Amino acid sequence: MKSIAYLFLFIFISSLAVACEGPAAHIKQGDIYSTDKQWALAVKEYSRAIELDPKNAIAYNDRGLAYNSSGQRVSAVVDFTKAIELDPKYAVAYNNRGLAYMGLAYRQNADYVDYNNAIADYDKAVELDPNYTIAYYNLGLAYIYAEDYDNAISNYSKAIGLNPNFADAYYSRSLAYHNKGDYNESISDYNKSLELNMTPAR
Repeated sequence: MKSIAYLFLFIFISSLAVACEGPAAHIKQGDIYSTDKQWALAVKEYSRAIELDPKNAIAYNDRGLAYNSSGQRVSAVVDFTKAIELDPKYAVAYNNRGLAYMGLAYRQNADYVDYNNAIADYDKAVELDPNYTIAYYNLGLAYIYAEDYDNAISNYSKAIGLNPNFADAYYSRSLAYHNKGDYNESISDYNKSLELNMTPAR
């Protein structure tokens, strides 16, 4: 009788241990590794979360970020695509897949198709979340690479409208104005970025 009781106790404790080690715990640990830029360990944790919950869109998105940050763009696109399949309204995953497409385009010496893919994803992100400031900024960047300066300016302006203290957006918009030949607007935005204490990247 005691052996049966011990067996049930063992099963209960084992079940409790598994519950405590659910997907959320692995995602949290993966996030900690990501903060420390330990991408391989982060991927391992997110993969464990996916094993426990194959329909966890957040786990796929976060693993995609880890892949993207470690330069594994194709794997990142695959994971972001899976996250979107699981949650078609996941604006963050669209934005992040856009980042991965941009990385692919840059690596492949400005493959224009990938810039278009990035633009489509950023567009979808802001359609799902019209207040998604960084997605507008990323959309502006994609248009600059595509040499569509009017659309770049339009999207940087939307980012600035949502966050008037977004120094990076002023600086990037100044580049778009400069490339377009609007030098007065370019200087104005550049000065605004300095006013907001931004040090332009070189």
